[in-house]
Amino acid sequence: MTTPKTRPEHIDISPGSERLGVICTAVGRRLTGTLSGGSNRRPDYLPLSDVGHVAAEWVLGYVVCGSGFVEFRDGKHHTFEAGSVTLVSPGTWYRFRVDPDTDSSVYYVAFDGESLTERKVCTAIDELYPVARVGLHTEVIELFQWLLSVARSNRAGAQRELGATIVLLVAKLVNCFHEARLQDTEPTAAERACAIMLTHVTEHVSIEHIAHELHVPVSTFRRVFRKETGVSPYRFFLGCKVDAVKHELVRGDLPLRTIAEKYGFVDQYHLSRVFRSVTGTRPSFWKHNNSTVSVISR
Repeated sequence: MTTPKTRPEHIDISPGSERLGVICTAVGRRLTGTLSGGSNRRPDYLPLSDVGHVAAEWVLGYVVCGSGFVEFRDGKHHTFEAGSVTLVSPGTWYRFRVDPDTDSSVYYVAFDGESLTERKVCTAIDELYPVARVGLHTEVIELFQWLLSVARSNRAGAQRELGATIVLLVAKLVNCFHEARLQDTEPTAAERACAIMLTHVTEHVSIEHIAHELHVPVSTFRRVFRKETGVSPYRFFLGCKVDAVKHELVRGDLPLRTIAEKYGFVDQYHLSRVFRSVTGTRPSFWKHNNSTVSVISR
């Protein structure tokens, strides 16, 4: 079995001239264990650091896999697990500790702004403090991945786009929190598998690896996943990759060969074949017909 080679990522963002809206200061993904791609450096510089420090802004984390706790100055520990949100408010001393015996994958975003301080936006954000169980949701992972994509681009207007996405993200998480309290159920194997696939959409992840992560036989995993989603795990993963490619086609000007390499295809011709099998059209035609569509408006 081949372990996916993923790297942690952290992007600091200049606030620019923005002052009134929600201002994104950093976004990233913290990975530990076999998911870290061999990186053993302590992430002391990250907002989700295991070294205690005072938060300069709001820090929101979303745990895709792994477990641990958030500790505050009063010594209280608030445990988290896959499907949990962690939230730290500005001026709070804290440290973020993950279980060293498990793999972990945690998306995070740091943000501030006058609109947030005055509660003109994200009015229900306190409901997520300090740890809230929201469940694993593909839409949430996609929003974090979109934040990373915008932050990497460093294009004009990126700060406003990041702020708008954070508002959308917080609203989504609060709604998920309310739904989870009503349902009070654990994520299914298929939901956890979907989260793993979306987290590693730029890589090749074998079905055997996912089944191993879920601690179920491969044949059982295939059967359960198809029953719950209506498609095979392989087909779902291809769909995740194609959706990510659509984002690239609409928002960027990367050559198709570069996109193919980024998302783990053999070459641009392989990408074109897969894209057409899923959408019924070639990438160039799809881009021409959807070039004015906003990716965030879903």
